[in-house]
Amino acid sequence: PDCPHCGTSGRALYSRLHDVHHGVAGEWSVNVCAACKSQWLDPVPEPHEIARLYPSSYSAIRGVPQDVLHGPRTRLGAIRAARKREVLRGAFGYSSLGRSALLAIPAAVLARIGPVRRLVGLNNVLLLAGPPGRVLDVGCGNGRFLLALQQLGWTAEGIEPDAEAATQARRSGIRVIESPIEGATIPDASYDAVTIHHVLEHLVDPGRMLQSVARWLKPGGTLVVAVPNPDGAVARVVVADNGPGI
Repeated sequence: PDCPHCGTSGRALYSRLHDVHHGVAGEWSVNVCAACKSQWLDPVPEPHEIARLYPSSYSAIRGVPQDVLHGPRTRLGAIRAARKREVLRGAFGYSSLGRSALLAIPAAVLARIGPVRRLVGLNNVLLLAGPPGRVLDVGCGNGRFLLALQQLGWTAEGIEPDAEAATQARRSGIRVIESPIEGATIPDASYDAVTIHHVLEHLVDPGRMLQSVARWLKPGGTLVVAVPNPDGAVARVVVADNGPGI
């Protein structure tokens, strides 16, 4: 009943929840902390139970990673990819990308639009350009983000517990540490940047994970974290459409 982050008592925000996407057996509540507003699953799965909560139909981390910087081999795909590269040049500092004189001006306008800039930035996990360095993606799946970062000049590596996803990432030429995320052994000060994209909320102890990441980063290194926003517009729409507890 108590917040795993600060220890304050919480209350049930939603009750009698079921997995409507993959049909995993079980019923849960989502609790919210009265002090820090953190939310957590109740009951919290034991570490040895977590694997069975991700059935084979959970395919978000598998499959062939797409080359998002060059797009599909169609005229429209090439134009969209070129526009994407121009936004990465202007908004994120990746000046090494080839320029498109035709798209430079409209892309410069798009780079000033916040939602567009963030949408394009998801391809590189919102990581700004820097001197050539090593980046680690925690929970890298099939390596889709690392493939883009590799093309942007980073030495890209990942941690992934799923054997099938790790194999797919290696086929794209990416070094993958196949290990439980919270049990990975990595030397201190190994990376210039670490990215954690919609992984932290899956972990049993996210606070301890962040402590580990802090050790893995070099002094002055960059950490980029993306997590779901339970107060965001999408969450509000889902609850309005389905009602709490669905």
